Formats: sequence, C-alpha cells, structure tokens
Amino acid sequence: MTAHACIRCGHRPEQGDEYCILCGAPVRNRCTNDGGPFGDPCTHVNGPNAAFCAKCGHRTVFHKAGLIASPYAETVGHRTADPDEWRHFSHRFFWD
Repeated sequence: MTAHACIRCGHRPEQGDEYCILCGAPVRNRCTNDGGPFGDPCTHVNGPNAAFCAKCGHRTVFHKAGLIASPYAETVGHRTADPDEWRHFSHRFFWD
C-alpha cells in the first residue's frame, strides 16, 4: 500500500519508493515491531492515518517519525501470562 502523496510534503512518490525523495519521510506506514531477538517481525502495512499497527498494536513508522500523533500512549507491553510467549523457545537457538 503506497501513499498517494507524501504525508509530510505532498510529493507523489514513484512506485516502489520507500522514502520521499524531497523530504525523506517514509512512504509506507509499516509496523515498527521488529519481533525481538527470537520472534518474527510484523510486516503489516497500515493505512496512512494509523498511529498503531492494526495487527499487533505497536507504533507505526509514521507515528515514530512524528508525522502523525495519537492522544494515547503505546499499549503493547511485556505480557507474562501470554502462552504464545513460549513459542520463542522453539527457536533453533535452543535446540541441542
């Protein structure tokens, strides 16, 4: 999903551009969740008005870059009771 125009300066990016060539702003509003040391990153591309990822709840690159604001703080935190958390221990790093 490429933005129709740069959210910062209004320039129309070329197909495949990742950043605006005039102001350097990101063109796609991707999720910033990198997955941590053992997890998989979230690769979801959100709409241009999303401050947080619709798939996992982490901040988007537009929000992190200060291009859009949210009246709320980031809600994703460390969850100790999440059973999905144990899937990280199935990573090949922990194999014998």
